[in-house]
Order: sequence, then C-alpha cells, then structure tokens
Amino acid sequence: MGYPVEAAVQRAGLGENYPRITEYVRRFQARPAYKAAMEKNGDFKSLS
Repeated sequence: MGYPVEAAVQRAGLGENYPRITEYVRRFQARPAYKAAMEKNGDFKSLS
C-alpha cells in the first residue's frame, strides 16, 4: 500500500489537499523497516 500512496503524493500532489495522507506517508517513511528497505534497494524514485 505504501508505494502507490507515496507515488500519488509525489506525482499527483495529493498531499496539498489531503494532509492526513501526507502524514501517513511521513509515518511509514519513518519506520525502521522502510529505512532498511531504502538502504537495501535505494531511494524511491518517482516515474515522472
């Protein structure tokens, strides 16, 4: 679920009108598992 939401916030600018979605993305990005995945696989790059 995280990837589509993160992509929507980055590509469609959903965070501007939906602050709870932005907060959700910030919370899962702060989790140790997310940080470990980013270290292993590299930073998230949007498709734009």
